Amino acid sequence: MLRQGLRLFFTTVWPKIPRHAAIMRRATQRFTAGEQADDALKIAAALNQEGFFCDINYIGDHSDQPDAIARAYETYAHLIRTIAKAKLKAGISVKLGQFGLLADSPDAAAREASFNLLIATMAETFGVRLWIDREEICHTARTNAIIKNIAPRAKAGSVVQAYDRNALALLDELGVRIPWRVCKGAYTESRATVFTHTRDIAETYRHLVSRIIASGGYAQIATHDEKLVRTVLNDLRRWRRDFPKDRFEFGMLYGVNMKLARALTREGYRVTIYLPFGEDIEGYCIRRIIEKPKYLLLPLRALFRA
Repeated sequence: MLRQGLRLFFTTVWPKIPRHAAIMRRATQRFTAGEQADDALKIAAALNQEGFFCDINYIGDHSDQPDAIARAYETYAHLIRTIAKAKLKAGISVKLGQFGLLADSPDAAAREASFNLLIATMAETFGVRLWIDREEICHTARTNAIIKNIAPRAKAGSVVQAYDRNALALLDELGVRIPWRVCKGAYTESRATVFTHTRDIAETYRHLVSRIIASGGYAQIATHDEKLVRTVLNDLRRWRRDFPKDRFEFGMLYGVNMKLARALTREGYRVTIYLPFGEDIEGYCIRRIIEKPKYLLLPLRALFRA
């Protein structure tokens, strides 16, 4: 009900608010890396100086528009080349839907071949880490098929969402030879497909991390929940007191709980900051607010300050 109300608000009321796009940009400037690729690259370089690694994401969801798809290819190609040339400690994190790869299309095979050549192969050639973001659960089968095709060759990483009731089965299907980003999960899904209780999600999260690492895989522990971070670290220490820190890393969104991110870096852990950027910052933030209503406070605070 709340999410339905938010959708109604952002489609009918929000567009009528004067300077709504500027208000949203102001509200979220701490959490997004600007509108252009070079904005994100500059922030990545600064974060590198602090000891962080970065995964850069060009904002965009499902698209079937040739111009938008071409722009996504051009943007990521620029990112890959610049990251390699500048020797940044950074990778890219892409959504398959942004390239039209999750839509039913008669040219699906050609689109996948283009992605393999222009993104996966290019990232591998330039030595830039590639993550394939996880999208809505209804796209799991299609996403897995693409990952199976490109991951072993391009060393692409996948994402598993702890609220997904089939998360552990996903590990079994794709195996641990690829890197895994473990997150709680953000998309609005049916109760039949996801856990809704915090305790169930946290328990699954811990199982996922333990299974990946115990099986010899590499995990990015992507959460801002300090309690969960410390619990997972305790799990690893119980398994092996001097657990090697090169078997996992932490992942956090830019601007969110940077105090914890810096603390983990000081403790000697690798921390990767997820940097979203793009022209559609307003649309991106609206989608995130609908998925996570607690983020609604950000534009409201900026609105009252304005």
